[in-house]
Parts: sequence; structure tokens; C-alpha cells
Amino acid sequence: MLVNCPKCGFSQPNDRYCASCGVDMNAFRPKGPSALAQVLGNPIFLISIVVALVFTSVIFIRQQKAEELKSRMQYLQGGPMVVDRRDLSTEGADAEEKSADAEVDKTLSDSAGSSLPISEATKELGVAANSKETATIPAASVLPVAESMRERKDRSLEPATKKIQTKVTVYFAELPNTEVKRLADWARNGGHWQRFDEAYWGVIPGLAKHMKELKGITIFDRTEKIIDPQTQSVQWLNGSRHKSGDPELDLGISTYIGIEETQEHTLKASIEVQRALKEGSPGQIMRKSFPFTFELKGDSGFLAGGILPRKLELEADEDYSWEGFFKIFKSTTYTAKQSEFTLLFEFDTSSPPSK
Repeated sequence: MLVNCPKCGFSQPNDRYCASCGVDMNAFRPKGPSALAQVLGNPIFLISIVVALVFTSVIFIRQQKAEELKSRMQYLQGGPMVVDRRDLSTEGADAEEKSADAEVDKTLSDSAGSSLPISEATKELGVAANSKETATIPAASVLPVAESMRERKDRSLEPATKKIQTKVTVYFAELPNTEVKRLADWARNGGHWQRFDEAYWGVIPGLAKHMKELKGITIFDRTEKIIDPQTQSVQWLNGSRHKSGDPELDLGISTYIGIEETQEHTLKASIEVQRALKEGSPGQIMRKSFPFTFELKGDSGFLAGGILPRKLELEADEDYSWEGFFKIFKSTTYTAKQSEFTLLFEFDTSSPPSK
């Protein structure tokens, strides 16, 4: 009878020792797989690795979103920064005026000769500034160049856009989820609807008309403001002012609107909505800001939602009055996530500016 060696596989008649490798075939036991091979071949270990990778990816994505939100809103944590454009435009105009005057004087003084080297004046005539050659320019050509500089300086002092008085009406309202969905559909049809975490916003074509069609809407507050045609901005607080008069202790929603460009029936603007509420630690005022930019045409309006927490303890405090939109926190449908708190903005650019 033939047997195979368990070590080398040599086939030979039945014997105790292998004729090829000499191993004791009765006592020899082959080695099992290594511990590493056993671990890597364990299906439970492989499943654990996959679960860990998925979990790590989810954490990384959430962290990236949080960092993005933090970077977008970090500059707003200390409140909005308002820059008076008149000061900037005046300073820029003065600098350009001095530069233009210097160029004109130099050009006029050089015009006495029959030729001019390459200078800012020759750039106006299309000569390359980095050329090492010189160009001969008739003296009569200098005056049109000087006049062009004067005209350019004068044009720089003109306003970039016509300033039109803008009136904004803001509704602080509670809407059933079904009505918010209708507004979202109208916004998507207009091509502008976005959501980031809990916040959402969009441009609603014909907002004033659609508001009459909304069902179950509850308006807690209605605010009308005239945007200053000079600064092109307005800012105010809806909420409860502290009786001490310290604005740092005020609670509510601060709204800042800055107009970037206004034409009749067309408006480009940015809005910052900042909430200041007692959240987290007892008595600690937490601030969170939501910046938006948009462009409106015709009778379009703007909607923003998801800017308030679902629950807030309105503690008895003689320093505050819980009126206006604070009533949303007493709504059972809102706390049950069956309705949403929304801000609806209507803009009117048809009224002439006040003198």
C-alpha cells in the first residue's frame, strides 16, 4: 500500500519514515495558519473594518459641514459690519483726482516739444507701456489726451447706480409644513431654493399674491422699514429689550439688510439674521447668525426659515417681555415639528426717495 508523506508529499510504500525527506510520518504534524492570517481571514474582523470606515467617513463629512458653516458665519458673530460707502468713494475719488491732475499737468508741460516719450498719456493713444522704444506724438494730440483724463476723473465721481428708496416689509410667521412645501415649490420653479442644515431660504416669485393663498398662517409680527438711500442699509431688533438699556442683554432677532444694487423693480441685497436667546447654560445669551444673499426681480420676495430652536424655556423675568414672535415657543404644532417659523420679506423699490 502506498502512502504520501505529510511533509513533502512523496509517495512510497507504507513505512514510518519518509524515504525522500526522512521525516517521521507518524509523529509529524503540519503547522496551522499564523495568528495574523487567522485574524485577516476572520469575517467578523472584516465586517468591523468596514463599519469603522463608514462611521469615520460620516464623522468626517459632518465635521466638514460644521467647519463650512463656522467659516461662513464666523465674521458675523460680533454683529454685522457696516461700512459707509460715501467715505470710501470720497477717499478713492480724491486719490484719483490728485493722480489725474498730476498726469494732466505733466502732459501739458511736455507738450511744448515736438515729441513725447512713452508715458501714461501715450497709453491713451494705444502705445505699449512696456516698450523700450519712444514714439513721436504731435503736440496737437496732447490736449485730447488731457481732456480724456479729465473726463475719466469726472466720471469716477459719479454714483455707480441710481439710488432708489426701498421699503421692506417683514412678516414673522408660523406656517404649517404643507404651506412651507408650497412656498418651496414656488421658489424652485423660480430657480432659487437652498437648504443648509436646519436653515433654508429662497426667492418666491409673486410673494404678496401667494401669501393670500396660504392656509393656516399665523403672523406674530409685521415690520416695515425704509432703507436709507444714502447708506443703502437698515438694521433693527424684533424681540425684548432689557430694562437696563444694555443692548448686549437684548433678546430676539436682529435683522440687517444691505442693498448692493438697486434699479426700478430689480434689487440685489444681502441679509443677516442674528438670533440672541438664552440657550445652553442657565442665563447665558447665545448668538447665532444666518447670512443670505439674493437678487429679486419684479414682485418677487424672500423667505428664510429654520433660524429658531424648536424649544425655549420662557422663564418668568421682569426684565423681559415675551411678546411678538416669542409666542412661537408656546405653539404645540411648532414644538411637534408640524409647522415652521419663517421670515417673509417683501421689497418695494417703486417709491421715490425722500428729500
